[in-house]
Amino acid sequence: MDGTLKSRQLQDQIQQLITNMATLAVPTRIGALNNTGSSGSNPYTQQLEIYAFKTTDSTPLYMHFKTNISSTANKIITLEAVGYNYGQALPIRCSWSFYTAGGTLYDRGRVNKASGLSADGMYLSSDGYVVIRAYSGSHYFTGWTFNAYINAWYYTDNIQITAAIQTSTSGNYY
Repeated sequence: MDGTLKSRQLQDQIQQLITNMATLAVPTRIGALNNTGSSGSNPYTQQLEIYAFKTTDSTPLYMHFKTNISSTANKIITLEAVGYNYGQALPIRCSWSFYTAGGTLYDRGRVNKASGLSADGMYLSSDGYVVIRAYSGSHYFTGWTFNAYINAWYYTDNIQITAAIQTSTSGNYY
């Protein structure tokens, strides 16, 4: 086989490998997943690893995460935190489910599957965006990522955490 041809084939293989790696590394939005509901197609979107949080500070105990979800978004959304609380030797898995419409936030429940972090509450910021609040008895070497699940086939925005802070009280911060 000719040296030029071998070189070109190797370049093509390297380019394909780079393309494959970029495809695996880039998306945080997995895209629409189709489920069959009672009325036919009922797709939803999941967005993984929308935000990562980590700290070595054991206090303050409350964290507030402001999102880009407006109070008029008319969407049903679940945000999930998954990670590990080393200081308490506990896994983290909790979620906040809510619906926003007409300037109102409707709390549809919080679930705490593992006790390293609690889904403590949610509220609207002073400028009308959803804020979720988390609590843990200690954050010594704690970290987790947020995933978002949206039950609306027409929702095309990327969910984002736009601000985060640790506080010593459970009151509204933003």
